[in-house]
Amino acid sequence: MKSVFKSNKICISIIVFCTVAVIVTAIVLSFMKYSMNTYTITTEYQDRFLVKERVTTNYPDSQYDFELYDANAQGNNKQILSLTHVEDLNKNIVCLYRSNKLRCYLVSDFIVYKVNEEDCFRKVEINEFKNLNIDDFKFLIPVAKELFLKNWELAHDVAEFLVKCGDTETINILKRYENDDFNENELRINKCSIYSKKDIKEYSRSLLNKYKSES
Repeated sequence: MKSVFKSNKICISIIVFCTVAVIVTAIVLSFMKYSMNTYTITTEYQDRFLVKERVTTNYPDSQYDFELYDANAQGNNKQILSLTHVEDLNKNIVCLYRSNKLRCYLVSDFIVYKVNEEDCFRKVEINEFKNLNIDDFKFLIPVAKELFLKNWELAHDVAEFLVKCGDTETINILKRYENDDFNENELRINKCSIYSKKDIKEYSRSLLNKYKSES
């Protein structure tokens, strides 16, 4: 009887131990899975960025927390951008535009830019371009033009800024669109766009009319 009791006690102890081991392993793996991943990127323009990212959930879709820091800032790692619970995060820092005084990157839905070497990096959300003061942000005209020519989604976000700035090339393209004149390359690039030719035609017409009436 004592032998059976002792055997049962050993079995219970083993079950408890295994259960605790499984729970501890799950907690450790979960912590490792969702811990912050930190790394440094040096771009083609020779800027250094510190990236911190963490997967916050995998169900039903992956979501991320993402932080971007200026690693050029004399060891201070000044934060440029912080995004939380972002789905389908494009982690690439895309070199977008460079001149003697301006360097710009495309990061998710933001433009990250530096105007002068002694200045720090700043950000502007792409869909906020239409609200920018043209006197303060005219230096971003070439950047907006790069975005405008990429696809209709980006064009829809930056076209109004460019029209307000009086950019002739953009205005002429919008006039073509207004007249239902699209070249083969534009149609190919935007084959899967959320905007149809009709959408872009109507948007171009309304935008041109808006600033024609205000001029």
